Formats: sequence, C-alpha cells, structure tokens
Amino acid sequence: MPFQTPSDLKPKANSLVVCAGTITCQTVDDMGSGFLLFKKLFNSNSSYQDSPGGWKADLQQLLTAYNSRQSEMPAYVRIAKQDGLVGGVATVPCKPARIGRGFSAYKDDSERDKKFEDEYRLAVKQAIIDAKQLNRPLFLQPLGIGVYGWNPKFAAALFADVIVNEDPNDELDITIPIFSPTEGSPSLAFKTALISEMAQRGRHPSDTMNKVDTITARVSKDVSPFMHRDVLSAIVGQLIHNIESKNGNRWTSGINSVKVQQLNQLQNIIKSDKGEIKAGSKEAEDYLLKIMKICEMKRNPLHFWATPESVGEYKALLQQHNIKLPDETNATRHQI
Repeated sequence: MPFQTPSDLKPKANSLVVCAGTITCQTVDDMGSGFLLFKKLFNSNSSYQDSPGGWKADLQQLLTAYNSRQSEMPAYVRIAKQDGLVGGVATVPCKPARIGRGFSAYKDDSERDKKFEDEYRLAVKQAIIDAKQLNRPLFLQPLGIGVYGWNPKFAAALFADVIVNEDPNDELDITIPIFSPTEGSPSLAFKTALISEMAQRGRHPSDTMNKVDTITARVSKDVSPFMHRDVLSAIVGQLIHNIESKNGNRWTSGINSVKVQQLNQLQNIIKSDKGEIKAGSKEAEDYLLKIMKICEMKRNPLHFWATPESVGEYKALLQQHNIKLPDETNATRHQI
C-alpha cells in the first residue's frame, strides 16, 4: 500500500497516531514542538488503559521513573484514545545532549552512535508492529529531526529501512505527516530524503500524493505567520538542559546558575502568556533577543575570551525550527 506524506496533519479515521516523546522534559506540560499535535488530538486526556489520571498521568509516570533513573524510557508505548483514534508515543535519543532512553555508559562516540541508531530503529519498529497488531492505519510523525538533533536525511533512511523490513508485503497504510515543509527546513529535507529512500526500495507515495505533494511539487517559501509558544518554550528548555548537563565543551554544570535561573524565568513567562505569537512582531523579536542575551552571558569569568556554548546551540535550534533571529539594531523591543 503506497505511503503518504501530507502536510495537513489530519490522520485518517481509526488511525494509530504516533508522536515524538521526550527524555529531556521533566513533565508532560513541558513537552513542546514534537508533541503539539498529540495534545490537540487527545485533548480529552483519555487513557488507553482507562487509568484514573488519563494518558497524561500515565506518561508522567514514565517520565518521573526515567528522570529519577528508576527505569529507562520505553521506545514506544500505546497510551491514549479519543474519537476512534489510538495514540502512541515513540521516543528516540537526544543527540545534542548525548542521552538515550537508558543509562548505559559508552566506551566511545562510535559505540554511543550505534546504540542511538538502534534505539531510533526500535521506536519506529514498535510503532509499525503495534499498528499491524491493531489492524489500523499508522500516522507516524518524523522523529527527532528538531531539537533532538537527528539529521533529517539520516532519519529518513532509518524510517525507510524499518518500514520495508517490518512491512515487507507493503500491507500497512502508512501516513508520515510533514509539518511546515518550507524551503530549507528539516521537514522538507526529511520528506525529500524519505521519498528517495523509499523509491530505492521499490516503494512510492500514493498517486494522489504524487500529484500534489511529492518532491517535484512546488513548495511554498513562506514562513509560518505564527511562532508557537510550545516550540519557543521547548527551545529554552533544551538550552537549560544542555547547561545543566555539561553538554558540548562545557567544563562545569550550570545547575542553579544565574543563567539557568533567568532562562527558567523566561520560560515560565512564555508558557503562562496566552495566544499565539505572530512571527516578526515586537513580541516575537523581544522573546528571541532576550533568549540570546541570556545565552551570551558568561558563567565562568576565566573564559572571557570564549563565546558561550549556548549561543551556537540557540542558533542551531532556531534554524531547525525555521525561525529567524532578528537584528537587534533594527528590532523594536519592549519589557517582558
């Protein structure tokens, strides 16, 4: 059955909807860009297991166990139901943070990269197996191509490998939604690579998708008019995690540092304010520049000559989400 790569993000009736989980957030409420669709589709908080606290409590239990190092995060879990849909969560390693779903120590980068690749494959594999067991169409979000740092082309190759291996007879109805495939975005890079990788394996998109939604179709160059608060909050959350965990070339952890305190304060403001942020607005520019100012703070006076790690990380995160950092000299700012 031909796979599909639509941009409307609307699953077919009775689908198993699988979105990206987290290993960098402390709470379900903190889960941002990769989880917006799941929260929208399953907003009644109905647990697949009929748990009293709903699927949010079920997922929070897994997060708490992981963050307290009591148990690793499952690669995949079936967790929610609503309006005929079933919801699953697939979790892959966070490459910038160099953390996986478990707590293993690795002898070198090569061993860690191989383990992370295996974990990625397992998340996709278990989602496909579950869809086949449930006899439902699969609506599977691309995993890890945003703040989790997976190269979109490599992720697409892993998707293609697992799909063909786990569905050798091409029986499963698979939709891989592509969010905001603007020119230069990770989403478009993933889509282009996936169609190419699947073609090499003898698989092609459905005829309907080929007519309006393939790599040869015209792609809009317009940036989304809105900047989601959850996306911005997730970016700040990733920066906090990187600083506290000594990621990159950091010498020390920044737990309880002024820098982390200010990022936490700003994240709370972003999450507490209501409504969407219009891209290019004074509010959007103010938030983006405020984050950069905090990132530019030097925690260690002995490193006065060095650009803080968080500056490069922040710019990379913005690029992954197709968000342009405004020019401070031209931006009109107001107090947050």
